[in-house]
Amino acid sequence: MGVNYFTDVEVSSLRMNPYVDKASNKAITYSEAFKHHFINERNNGKLPTEIFRDAGFDTTVLGGRRIRSLSIRVQKMNERAEGFTDLRTQNAGRPRTKNRTLDQEIVYLKHQLALQKQQIEALKKNEYFKSQSNTSLTQEKFTLIQTLTVRDDNLLNIKWLCDIAQVSRSGYYAWLKNEAQREAREVQDRADFECILVAYQHRGYDKGSRGIYMRLLHTGIIMNRKKIQRLMRKYGLVCPIRKPNPYKQMAKAKKEYATKSNAVQRQFKAYGPKVVLLTDITYMYYGRTQKAYLSTIKDAYTHQILAYALSTSLEVDFVLSTIHQLVANHDIPKNHKTLIHSDQGTHYTSIKFQTLLTDEKLRQSMSRRGNCWDNAPQESFFGHMKDELPALGEVNTFESLQTIVDDYMDYYNNDRYKWHLAKLSPNQYEHYIRTGVYSLAHHLKIPTVPAGAQILESQR
Repeated sequence: MGVNYFTDVEVSSLRMNPYVDKASNKAITYSEAFKHHFINERNNGKLPTEIFRDAGFDTTVLGGRRIRSLSIRVQKMNERAEGFTDLRTQNAGRPRTKNRTLDQEIVYLKHQLALQKQQIEALKKNEYFKSQSNTSLTQEKFTLIQTLTVRDDNLLNIKWLCDIAQVSRSGYYAWLKNEAQREAREVQDRADFECILVAYQHRGYDKGSRGIYMRLLHTGIIMNRKKIQRLMRKYGLVCPIRKPNPYKQMAKAKKEYATKSNAVQRQFKAYGPKVVLLTDITYMYYGRTQKAYLSTIKDAYTHQILAYALSTSLEVDFVLSTIHQLVANHDIPKNHKTLIHSDQGTHYTSIKFQTLLTDEKLRQSMSRRGNCWDNAPQESFFGHMKDELPALGEVNTFESLQTIVDDYMDYYNNDRYKWHLAKLSPNQYEHYIRTGVYSLAHHLKIPTVPAGAQILESQR
């Protein structure tokens, strides 16, 4: 709040007072006599306002701020050796230069040397002061400024530190004022991160922000996904991400007998559950040089793993066992309404495999040669499974590997929630699609099941 200016009439009235040397619209210069008079009256116990009023001043025109200012200034002048002499005309805004004694010069130089050392130390500790001005570093800059200025031997100026750090002083002081709020938020973040960590470590499989969000949702905790991502970054929690391999190429499948046409045409979700079933084989290394082979059958609509078999060899029989499991454990539509889709590998072009499908009244579809995208959901499952499984180098026996695979399949079907399956696990989603009943699904948007069996039948 600034000082009020005087009007021309008020200036004229002030100039008529004998205790005023000069008066303008902005300021007043009091006489030396008034300053002596003011000190004497103050020593006699009078208040500043009474002294001005008795001296003929209109206190409402001067204002309380000017009266207090003069009172403080005159008392300081009285304590100086120069007395009441006005020294303001002798100072043009620059420091006065006068000869120092040798001892004073030594003290001054030591002070300057210590100041420069602290400035260099501050620049070394804060490398991004001059090179960066990213707003994400503002909190770190404020913290460093506070660390440097709370030292007992501190000579650094906060204004200088803020200028070097490219932050505002007002922002720094506001940050200091909000320390209690920051501490409360830190406590809350730590509590929320503990919940995130429990969901992340559920059953020993790492999860990303979506997996954590869905896991918390199924435990009754609703937490914004952006908050989960923020806390994961803050506390350094990282989920392994599948990286594309530019050198990976689809191996050319050998044609042993006969191939089938691509009846699916990448329409994986167009026909409802248990209509398009995807199958493939992948290898799994364990121990040092041992290798096992995993064959699975996946429902393209619900993402369930309906059948799987692990083998130490590539015999055709272990692929046939997945078909036997499928027929025995699941109610699969027959009369050639269900498609078994695979690549053109020798296992799927063999007479045994094709004969078994014909006997079970199942149709067969194959991807185009050398095109892995025609069976993308199945390839994606293998990739995520290998990323999420623990390191298998310490697994020395096939039986131990079988136990790990069994546990993962149970986890995948029952506890690995999927974002695009209404945040349900594959088995939960299939149950909801089949019965229309699931407690969590009442407030979630569940897509309806398309009448795809008729479309698929028309393509025969």
